[in-house]
Amino acid sequence: MRMLAGTSDAVLGDTVRRAFGIETHVLKLKEATMPELIQQYTIQLQGPGGVSYLILTYGQPREDGTWEGWLEFHPQGGIGPVLRTERETSQPNREALAYWASGLERVYFEGALARAS
Repeated sequence: MRMLAGTSDAVLGDTVRRAFGIETHVLKLKEATMPELIQQYTIQLQGPGGVSYLILTYGQPREDGTWEGWLEFHPQGGIGPVLRTERETSQPNREALAYWASGLERVYFEGALARAS
């Protein structure tokens, strides 16, 4: 087979497969979604070793269109690791996740900090 100028091996391979009736399947890559900051809180918690943490809720859409949310604890001054909970909630959409996040209180954050890793 002679290579045509500006043609990739993949394009030629597809042409050959079509010519011989070989069925091909293209795998679609799932679109990666970046987590979105949903809410940052004014409450700060003191963790082990006296580290003070800023608290944030993050979320992202799932394959089925619902949203999952989790909490992150960022150490003041950037000293130490960011702690993150597993999924704390699943909501039907971003607006519902934001509403859930707006109702969290100190006692919930204290429990979440204990669960976070």
